[in-house]
Amino acid sequence: YEHTVPTSRPRGKQTLIYMGSFMDYKNVELLIAGLDLLPSYELHLMSKIEDDRRAELTALAGDNAARVVFHDGVSEAEYHRAIDSAVALVTASRDEGFGIPLIESMSRGVPVVVSDIEIFKEIGGEVALFFDQESPEDFAGQVRKLEPNPQWTQRSIASRKHAEQFNWDRSAGDLIEMISSI
Repeated sequence: YEHTVPTSRPRGKQTLIYMGSFMDYKNVELLIAGLDLLPSYELHLMSKIEDDRRAELTALAGDNAARVVFHDGVSEAEYHRAIDSAVALVTASRDEGFGIPLIESMSRGVPVVVSDIEIFKEIGGEVALFFDQESPEDFAGQVRKLEPNPQWTQRSIASRKHAEQFNWDRSAGDLIEMISSI
């Protein structure tokens, strides 16, 4: 699958992508609650999920259950296709060790809308949109900021540029340089 850099906001189906586990601290419930305020969006949950957790989240979605799409695990190519057609990658995590999906999304030119936690601020810098992880209203409001095409496109370009700092080859070179100086 070859990646094409986006030149405008996705048209047609408005998708939000979540990639991560379904543990409590990931706060997927908030993303689902936010769909009440985002009636034209679908939330695509990409990771493997246990049947009981899927049933719990489906019940929570209520009338919005048809707009919560469970993929139950995807290949890397499928994941990249999903990101490339999305309005944004989203996560409402209350805590994280890092945030590789953010970097993956930004490097592909897809904006990220993420919880306002320290590690996401470090990764997302000025280009990510941050929300209070206890507020579905704040989450929906941040997603809506991406609705005008010029805003989305500006975030897309800035995201790609920002993600360049997380280049693994550059990081390895910096590490070798630091070790050599010691």
